[in-house]
Amino acid sequence: SYSLMIIARLLMGIGTAFAFISVARVVVDIFKPSIFPVFVGFSYFIAAVGALFAQIPLNLLIHKVGVENALQIIAFIGVILSVMIWMIVRYATTTSSRGKTYSEKIFTCLLCIFKNPKNWLCALISCCTWAPMVIFASLWSIPFLRRAFHLSKSIAVSYASFVWIGLGVSSLIIGF
Repeated sequence: SYSLMIIARLLMGIGTAFAFISVARVVVDIFKPSIFPVFVGFSYFIAAVGALFAQIPLNLLIHKVGVENALQIIAFIGVILSVMIWMIVRYATTTSSRGKTYSEKIFTCLLCIFKNPKNWLCALISCCTWAPMVIFASLWSIPFLRRAFHLSKSIAVSYASFVWIGLGVSSLIIGF
C-alpha cells in the first residue's frame, strides 16, 4: 500500500542518517580533523557506488522474483548483515563520562550540534545539493527516462546509473 511505502521510505532515510552519523563519529574519533571532509566525501562516494552497483542487480531480481519477494530477500540479507556487524564489530570510544547519564550526554551533544550555525549551513547545503539528486535517481529517473526517451527498462536503468557515478565522483572532489 502507499502508506506502507511511505513508512518504509522514511525508515530507509532514518537508517541512512544513522549510518552516515556513525561513519562521521568513527572518523572524528580516529583521524585528524583536517581529514574529516575527505572522509565525508568518501562516505558519500561509497553510498553512490553502492546504489550504482545495486540498481541493475535489483532490477534483475525484481524481474525474476517480483517486487515483494525481492524486498523480502533484501530485508533478510540486511538482518543477517546487521547481526554479523553487531557480533563482530567492537568499537569503544576513549571519552570519559564525567558522571553524566547516557541521556544527559546525548542531550548535551545534540544541543551543541544544534547551536552551531556551521552545522545548519552544512545541513542546508547537503539538503539542497545531494537530496534532490538522490530523490530523482532513486524514485523518478527510470520512469522519466522510459517515458521521455521511449527507452526499455534495462536501458533506462543503465542510463540512470550515470547519476550515481556523477554523485560519487563529485562527492570525492568536494571532499578534497
